[in-house]
Amino acid sequence: MRVLLLMVVAVFVLGLSPVRAVEEEQYKPSDLDQLLATPKIKSGVKLVVPQKLRFRAVLAAPLQNCNADILKRTLLMQGNKKEAIDKLAISKCQALRSAKGATLGVFVEDRVGERLIAETKPGMVVEIYATFPYISPAGPTLLVNEFKTLK
Repeated sequence: MRVLLLMVVAVFVLGLSPVRAVEEEQYKPSDLDQLLATPKIKSGVKLVVPQKLRFRAVLAAPLQNCNADILKRTLLMQGNKKEAIDKLAISKCQALRSAKGATLGVFVEDRVGERLIAETKPGMVVEIYATFPYISPAGPTLLVNEFKTLK
């Protein structure tokens, strides 16, 4: 009985982890400065094979409201189901600063943004888990799916 109770507690605690170990493995370790070295385009968007990346960055500013229509249209063009995209709540953007001091604005899922507001503040270093779907004139475009605070 005691072993069963310990197993239930362990499963519950592991289930509360923001990025589960299995999911974490889906995100390729990356470097924000290397990503920012991606050549920019002059206009429009350049679709890339979507990648799941994880890297450390500094939160450069408070979360801001933004329009994610182009991101959602791009995700549809990449073959994602319209129903899934329609349910995806994205209305926030976050400025990230790399180790070398470069800044990149990224889209943030609203459910993640709520936690960013509650658990972080500008200047903190966090581990970002993001999808990289396309390149724009501003550089690589990322959608933050999750984050971890670092101690």
